[in-house]
Amino acid sequence: MHCWDPPRVVIHHPKGSGSTKPECKESRGKVACGYDCRVFNGEVACNSTPYGVCTTHFNQLVCWDPPESVIHEYGAKTPEPRCLNASETVSCGYDCKATRTEVRCASTPNGVCRLDDNQQFTCFDPPSLLHCDHSAPPAEG
Repeated sequence: MHCWDPPRVVIHHPKGSGSTKPECKESRGKVACGYDCRVFNGEVACNSTPYGVCTTHFNQLVCWDPPESVIHEYGAKTPEPRCLNASETVSCGYDCKATRTEVRCASTPNGVCRLDDNQQFTCFDPPSLLHCDHSAPPAEG
């Protein structure tokens, strides 16, 4: 038997009525618990929040969650991140950009990634000024 509790940010900022429930999956004796769990080539991985994304590319299983500050700011309206691949590399987040061999993504929906004429990446995420206090149970409603 395996038990798992979602992080406080998810308890205080639930995704909504139709969101997925956490689960546990096992593969070859390895267990992972969370959201959107995937099994691929004997590996198992899950997101920590219902706002994350999982993908497979070549022999990689990748799960990525937005930072807690993003979930605090957007709550149930947290924009869905995406994953992008290049060659054998994969990266997830927001405003993803890729060359033939490299991928970079911003960590926040307001972040930006640019690729200059020399195929060099510059990514910037503005700081979050929002802070949530999770010392008390979430409000009903």
